Parts: sequence; C-alpha cells; structure tokens
Amino acid sequence: MIEASKKGILLLGEGAPKNAELPSINKYYNEYFNDSKVSTNDSWLKAIKRNKLFLPKLIEERKWQFEKINFQDGIATHIAAEKIRKDLELDAKAPVFLANRYGEPSISDTLKEIKESSIEKILIIPLFPNYLPMTYDTSILKTFEIAGRDFPEVELHIIPPFYEHKDYIKPLEMMVRDQNTINKIEHLHFVYRGVKEEHISGSKCSFEGLADIEEENKQVNYCYQVKTTTDLLMDRINDLNIDHSLSFLPAKLGKGSYLTPNTIDTLKDLISKGTKNITLISPSTIIDNIETLYDIDIELREKFMEIGGESFTFIPSINDHPEWIEHLAKWADEWLFS
Repeated sequence: MIEASKKGILLLGEGAPKNAELPSINKYYNEYFNDSKVSTNDSWLKAIKRNKLFLPKLIEERKWQFEKINFQDGIATHIAAEKIRKDLELDAKAPVFLANRYGEPSISDTLKEIKESSIEKILIIPLFPNYLPMTYDTSILKTFEIAGRDFPEVELHIIPPFYEHKDYIKPLEMMVRDQNTINKIEHLHFVYRGVKEEHISGSKCSFEGLADIEEENKQVNYCYQVKTTTDLLMDRINDLNIDHSLSFLPAKLGKGSYLTPNTIDTLKDLISKGTKNITLISPSTIIDNIETLYDIDIELREKFMEIGGESFTFIPSINDHPEWIEHLAKWADEWLFS
C-alpha cells in the first residue's frame, strides 16, 4: 500500500483563457474546437469553415465578454478554481493540484509538477458532475494519454460522475435555501449546458422512459443525469413549495441541432403563463465560467427582461462553498487513507 504522503489530489477542470487578451482567447478556443470530442464528425471542409469564418467572429465577441469577468487577479474562473484548490488542500491535508483540459495550467504541466513532487498515486476529481464526451470524457482521456506516455509510473484513480451524490446535492440545496431566505423564490429554473444532439450520440434528449434505463447506461446518459439532479434537489426542498422548470442553454458551438427544451423558448412560455419572477441555477457548472457569468447572468438576464420578465436572480455555481469543500475533503480522505 502506498503511504498517504505519496498520494495527491488532482482537480480537473475545463479551463478558461489565461487572460482577457486576444492572443490568450484565440489560443484557448483554437485548442477547444480542435478537440474531436467538441468538433465531432469534422470533415476538412467543416474545419476550414469553422477556423476561417466561425472562430474569428466568436473570439472577437468573447473578448469583450471575458473583459466583463476579468478582475485584477485574473479571469474569474481561474480565481475560483485556485480558491477551491487551496481550501481543499487545507481540509484534506494532502497536496492538491489543478489542471485544465484547455488553457492553463495544462494537464501536461501539472502532471510534470506531480511527478517532481514525488507523488506516486493520484485521485482525479473531475469538476464535471455530469458525463459529456466534450467535458468529462475528453478531460479524462487526455489525462490518461499524457500520463501513460510521459509519466507511466504515476498511478491514476478517478471519481465518476457525481450528479446524484448526496455530497453534491447538499450544497446545492443549501444555496437554494439561502437564496429563498434572502428573497422568496417563486419559480426555480434549472439551466443546463445545451450541447448539440451529436454530442450525445445523435439522440434527442427525451425525458420519457428514463426510469427504464439500464444501470450501466446511467453513467453516460446526459439527459438522465440532469433530470436526476433536478429531481433530487427538488425533493430536498419540497417543503419550500417552489415551482420549477428545466432547459438547455445552447452553448456557442456554431450551427447545429441543440438539445431541447431551449432556455429562451422555455422562459417565453413561462412569461406567457404569468411567471415573470424567476431564480436560475446551473447545477452542472461547478466553477463559474463565461457561460454562467456572462451567457446566463448578463446576456440571458437582459433577454428575459426584454421579453417581459420582471425579476431575474441567478444563484452562482458551487465554487468554494464551505459545504462543498468539506465533502471534497471527505472524498479525498477516504481515498488517501484507504
């Protein structure tokens, strides 16, 4: 058995540009869209169109959007991730490292740091509660690819998707209850990342028949997982008597058929039925990023008010919530001393 002192924890995230400067954003999105898990079924013609037409426009647009979430200490996503790393290291009493699938710190650089620290065994905690090929899957595969090639002596262990784990649902519950104490929630709307249908094996996201899904398929069925997370959280706050709904906010991945129900369409429907005061939560995002801080909290807020909404409250991601750090430390300690 490897002693605890030779074990470490790796927090594995999606990442963000290093800063809000154009070269950094350009590097990040080129790396992102050149991942085959993101740009699926990519022909040479599609790649040329994406790189020459779609990406330059997206990068230019994202530049001023990132400026809105860029602070003196850097991009908000990086600040939050480092805070989680430091807090967990204190609670877990073990070395905690941070790597991102895209951007910095890179998986390669972090694995090199782990090796130089004489760590022999690593527990990978992917910061993705749900399974998606373009988040969880690609991050794990890339880590194992680099480790197997350059650091074969480092033993890797993985935390599976935790979309239904009580230690993940509990902090979400606390955040909703805290918000409800501040301002009574009339309607809680769950917003999940809206990917293209091709990212979930080309199937539509149907919530019918989910109870009949075989056990082995639950760990890779995104629609099952977001519905399960939603249902578990609503069960825990049942006493609050809050109405709720669920939608997918299309990620900015270019043209294609995205998962439904679409967020804007859902909000329009809610308003038409008299629901004009909503509170949003995005459970699938552990660390606030451009999609939560800008696409939801700024852009979606503006659109909601434009179409007749009256009040819009967004509950931030879990980030470094004390209850979440406590649970992460528990997971780490259970593994460290096993």
